[in-house]
Amino acid sequence: TAVESVDDEILRKLDKGHTAADFEAVTRLCGALGLTLAPTFIPFTPWTTADGFRRLLDTIEALGLVENVAPVQWSLRLLISARSRLLELEDVGSLVGEFDRKALVYPWRHRDPAVDALAEQVSRIVRAGLAARRSRAELFSDVWEAAHGRPAPVDLRLLPRTVIPYMEEPWFC
Repeated sequence: TAVESVDDEILRKLDKGHTAADFEAVTRLCGALGLTLAPTFIPFTPWTTADGFRRLLDTIEALGLVENVAPVQWSLRLLISARSRLLELEDVGSLVGEFDRKALVYPWRHRDPAVDALAEQVSRIVRAGLAARRSRAELFSDVWEAAHGRPAPVDLRLLPRTVIPYMEEPWFC
């Protein structure tokens, strides 16, 4: 389920065709029908704010989806490829560097260095946690604490291993 964001303005810029409310409604409907969602996100975009990232984590916790989200999803950064329609957006064009032919993307920096620092911190947490084979709940809790500056409201580390099937490869998204 390519949700990408729970911020309606970001969803509009990505031309996703759904809203955060749509995602929440589908989550509840699938739960009522016994269907499992495995949502994917791009939490770090040129429009992401630290508050917006925290809202994403809050939403996932509130919807009971902590175990449904692969940890790599917390660290993904928007890739802007050649001929991307995102380059047509004025606020994107001013952020990108020269096209990287090896990576096949336009590198970009966030206007707020604190958001880039948060993205780098989350990426380090996820990489280290995956290398240590920590659970999804443990990694979510670590990311939550990094983003919120305080422990998660419930001890997510005590959640049992999920019965939700998923790929073991940490790069899967």
